[in-house]
Amino acid sequence: MPDLPHINTSDSELASTANKIFSGERLSFEDGLVLEKTNDTKTVLQLGHFVRNRMHGLNTSYIVNVH
Repeated sequence: MPDLPHINTSDSELASTANKIFSGERLSFEDGLVLEKTNDTKTVLQLGHFVRNRMHGLNTSYIVNVH
């Protein structure tokens, strides 16, 4: 499991949603709206990166399709 990123936001709704993400809880529709409407793009990107790493790790693969 990846380390928890340091989240520094003044948006209390976004902080609440981040806590749900860190604990592995399922997000509600309202949580999705919080992520969509916030102006704190950096935090949303950090949260997305955290979830991707938790799901897939740091491994990356490529498929080169040459005909």
